[in-house]
Formats: sequence, structure tokens, C-alpha cells
Amino acid sequence: MPKRLLSLLFPVLIFGPPARGTAISFLVDINAIYLAADGRMTQHVRSGKPIGGTICKIRVIKNWIFASSGLAMNMATKFDIWEVASSSIGSETTAEAGMEALKRSLLKYLPATVREFRRSTPTAYARLVGGKTPVVSVALGSIEVGVAKLLVCEFSLNRNGGIDSPRCDSIRGTSSGSGGWSMGSNEATMAYLKTHAVAMDHTESSQLAFVKKSIELEIAADRQAGEDEVGPPVAVGKFDGTGFHLVQPGACPSGLNSKK
Repeated sequence: MPKRLLSLLFPVLIFGPPARGTAISFLVDINAIYLAADGRMTQHVRSGKPIGGTICKIRVIKNWIFASSGLAMNMATKFDIWEVASSSIGSETTAEAGMEALKRSLLKYLPATVREFRRSTPTAYARLVGGKTPVVSVALGSIEVGVAKLLVCEFSLNRNGGIDSPRCDSIRGTSSGSGGWSMGSNEATMAYLKTHAVAMDHTESSQLAFVKKSIELEIAADRQAGEDEVGPPVAVGKFDGTGFHLVQPGACPSGLNSKK
């Protein structure tokens, strides 16, 4: 599981393993979740050459926010991570129950998509087998009884190429510090964020700027590495007891804003 960095005065930052093709950053305050996501969509054709455009990587499902990284869509198997999430989470009344329903669906539908991924892009598949990078990561954020909470689960491939039981965690903010989760951060970005977290306060502007900066750093690191798997436009938003509010739309539609 991701390592927790505990502090009574400053944000608690929890970083997941790198996820190619996606950069999403969360800060969970006591009564709000701040998040930012890159807008680059990458699809690997059979030759291994990436092609793509832009896509919104944040969704609103019921009264919750949802985001994912890793395998998102596959035309051959008709797999669509956002459709799976929307159809899986139905009558559940808590985020925990919603995540359990989503886990069951992903364990059902992912194997066929992983097999197709192996057939069509063996090099990319080989990087995931038995490694630290999840094949899919999902996050579900909620505000329950006025308290913000982020549930995260990572689905990884074992050395035989099978899907292990997901590793899951729950991140909550407190009055003494925010909890954080990042999908796709490399070591250089993580070091920067951990260093600069001590200077961050609990104001809305500061936390929005923090998650936005983390995505901008990830895009810069991607370019410096000569890759083009994460990129603009960057979406930035806040989820609280009144719903989800886009501060900077990025690739997300204005209609994504929601109010309870």
C-alpha cells in the first residue's frame, strides 16, 4: 500500500505508483476534496505508436466524484471504465458500498480487456506484469455527514498476468491536515510536493493551486522524458457538501458542475 507521511501540522500526502497516461491529484480536507487532472487521451494502436486527443478524466456518479487511471477504454472488448462505474453503482447509499460494487464489476470485466491488451500491445503489457504500476486505479470521493472521504483501489497484474485482489485505502482529512492521493506522480514530482506541502495552508486557493501545480509538474516531467502520455488541458475542481464545482474546466464540460 502507499506510504503515509504523518504530520499534525501539515498535509498528509499519500502517493500511489506511477500510472502511465494519466495524472490526477487529490487533496482531501476535512469537508472538501480538491482535485486536478490532465486532459490527454492516449490510445495505443497495434504498432505501439500512441494516438489520441483530449478527455475529461473526472466524472460525477450519484452524489460522488469518480476518477480513474490505467486501462480506460478498449474498442475490441467494448470496455469503458466510466460506463462500468456508472452502471455498477446503482442503489448503494454509501461510498464504501459503491466501491465494493465497482470492484466486483472490474474483476468481472477486466480479464478479457487485459488479454486483448496483451495481444495488441505486448510491450506495454509486459511493463505491467508483476510490477508496481496498476493496470487500473479507481477513486471514489464522497461527503458523508459533512466529512470528506476518498476511497481508492488499485488493480495490478501478478507475474502470471492474472489480476490480483485490489489494494484499497481510505483517505480522510482532519482539522490538522489534508490527506492526499496522486495517480501518476513520478519521483521528482513527489519530492517537490512533499517539500512544498509544509508551506501550504488550508485555504481553498492554496489547495487548488497545489493540486494544479502537481499536474503541471507531471506534464513537464513527461515532456522532459520525451513522452507525450500526459498533457493539457488541466481540469481543476472542488467537491464539497454542495456538489462538484469546476474551477478550471480543462477537457471537462461545463455541465460537469453539480449541486446537491
